[in-house]
Amino acid sequence: MDNPSSRAWAVVTLTPVDASRVVEHYLQLSREELSLRFFSGMPEAPDRLREWVQSTVTSMLNRNKVQHLGIVDPQASESLIAVGSWGPSLGLPKTADFGVSVVPKWRGKGLTLALLDHACTKAVQAGMETMRVDYRPDNSPVRTLLQSVALVLPVGQGQASAKASLGPYAIEVRKVVESVAAFLDAVGMGPSGEAKL
Repeated sequence: MDNPSSRAWAVVTLTPVDASRVVEHYLQLSREELSLRFFSGMPEAPDRLREWVQSTVTSMLNRNKVQHLGIVDPQASESLIAVGSWGPSLGLPKTADFGVSVVPKWRGKGLTLALLDHACTKAVQAGMETMRVDYRPDNSPVRTLLQSVALVLPVGQGQASAKASLGPYAIEVRKVVESVAAFLDAVGMGPSGEAKL
């Protein structure tokens, strides 16, 4: 999944403090795009949409086992132009789930891959071996992304899942950890970051 354009974007971790920014991000998406991201539960009445998004975002950001990620608009630091999340799959050992959304004017610039790269690295660090993406077959941007990173695309009705091995990320993470350990050893620091006596 290595993509030079994905490395140009700084990925930040989102917390409950960022709830209002995440809400504004989702409200920039069309109703159809919101349904592709959240699958179900969205109210039909447009005037209830903001309330529903606020409730959904608050619930999402308070889940301890899910990490939420974002990319900030380089011209407007309060605006999130992309939001992603990853966390352990229920009932699937060593498997993580990934979800993402990008506001329309920022699509095609490597933001999804930047978030996916970051999520895969963090998932490997957490001991995961597989990354899974649930998607609706009619979500062509997600289908295109999954094809570009060589994930298997099962055929399904209504909802499908694609999975990819995190093995290549495990190798890269191991190299980084080994490099940091070698550096700490060279400067006289133990693995815990404490100075050696």
